[in-house]
Amino acid sequence: MGIGVGSAGAPAAGHTRRRGRIRCADATPQRAYAGPMGLIDLMAGRPASTPHAEALARAEHGVAVYWRPGCMFCDRLRMSVRGRREQITWVNIWEDDAGRAYVASVNQGNETVPTVVIDGAAHTNPSPAVVKAALAAH
Repeated sequence: MGIGVGSAGAPAAGHTRRRGRIRCADATPQRAYAGPMGLIDLMAGRPASTPHAEALARAEHGVAVYWRPGCMFCDRLRMSVRGRREQITWVNIWEDDAGRAYVASVNQGNETVPTVVIDGAAHTNPSPAVVKAALAAH
């Protein structure tokens, strides 16, 4: 059952449905619950995408994560580091062609995410513990 949705799928009392969105009488319009990705966004926050060149420069002495929406491995990493997500530079490869090309270049032509750059070295789908340790060191 989604946010503001009654038992029969109809909007709950005080809510109206308009073009796939649920409008609360006292709030701004919000998208109806869209499955696991929506829940991850609520819990971990959806990262703002940084351009590839800027992210790679920051990752020389920090952490950059190349990710894409809907990737369960990316979601796992996002949930694990949500308390320190501001220390990470995030690149959405579906929004950044240079980022997508970089990921393919370090993964034998595959667009495997998450690809995490720690202190200039690329790691493909590392354990969240590796990323947390890198964040603790910075």
